[in-house]
Amino acid sequence: MHGDQYPNLQQRYGESDRRYPEETRKIRHEMMTMIHEGLIEPRVYEHVYKGLSTVPNAFNDLAARKIWGKAVVTISEDQSKGLL
Repeated sequence: MHGDQYPNLQQRYGESDRRYPEETRKIRHEMMTMIHEGLIEPRVYEHVYKGLSTVPNAFNDLAARKIWGKAVVTISEDQSKGLL
């Protein structure tokens, strides 16, 4: 996994984050340390859905429980040009 993908990792703490923000910061710091040391890696589904037209397929796969980990939808191969 590339280092630029790590910011996409998300961990939700909900009420615990509101009540215990210092503990949440400590947990996040420890988790990022483990990631950078290669002890854990986020799981990303092997298929990349290319283009907005594939979003319905992604939702169908999600409903059918085919997707494990995080699913990725790319909007455009060439992001240097706008569509309009």
